[in-house]
Amino acid sequence: MHRSLPIVRWQDSETNLLRDEVAVEAPLELRLSFVRDGRRLERPLLTTLRTPGDDEALALGWLFAERVIRSAEDVESVTIEAALPSSGDVVAQRMLVRLADSVSVDLERLARATVASSACGLCGRLTLGAIGRSEPIVASGGAWPSHAELAGWSRLVAARQQTFDATGGIHAVARFSLAGELLDLAEDVGRHNALDKVIGRALRNSALPLSGEALWLSGRAGFEMVDKAARAGAPLVVSVGAPTTMAVEVAQTAGITLVGFLRNGRHNVYAHAERFTRHTSDPSA
Repeated sequence: MHRSLPIVRWQDSETNLLRDEVAVEAPLELRLSFVRDGRRLERPLLTTLRTPGDDEALALGWLFAERVIRSAEDVESVTIEAALPSSGDVVAQRMLVRLADSVSVDLERLARATVASSACGLCGRLTLGAIGRSEPIVASGGAWPSHAELAGWSRLVAARQQTFDATGGIHAVARFSLAGELLDLAEDVGRHNALDKVIGRALRNSALPLSGEALWLSGRAGFEMVDKAARAGAPLVVSVGAPTTMAVEVAQTAGITLVGFLRNGRHNVYAHAERFTRHTSDPSA
């Protein structure tokens, strides 16, 4: 989603009045309805800045990554309640997620001290909680991309990044099969939001875990991004940006092959590079 705004452009020593397409960023307040001690309660969970569109998938993916829910069946309903008062033409919305009676919620673990921005993954979280998965991810047999094949994935994503083409100011996360088929793509001003949307759609379609798939990231592969990928069960994470030390540690522990700096015909493999070696020596591996 993007909006045309008036701008002044300075170029070649001249100024011109033009219009430019700018990515939409708007607040979403997420509230949770759940049962505790026989009573149904409703509590605010977080406010995030996101690009409007498929907010239900965003909520499902976030709740799954935060280990509030295990499947789509844990959610009875998702409702956009109302547009909230806001300044200018920004549309702020409130979403209510109603959990099934059987779902137990640990609010203390989920507590956040600040508003989460679109660039925020762990901002304000009071406890880190569990990192990654308790059992390492084992890649399914069959296809595994070669080093050379990964270069083509970015071109496939670029061909479908409509909002980025218009604005130049938005992140993308793509879901690939290990054979290189682009299965899904989400764009958002927040890279964490884009990943939550992709995971939420997979959850909604009963496609988790992503044991025979990979996740492509348009930005940096930080801890929280790799941790979400581990939660989703993806054995391969490919990023056009740099990883962090915590991201590499999570990938090593969780059994994720982590690729960074995928650009200009090169990339680095930071964890579990042996899977590429098996592919090279035995194409059927």
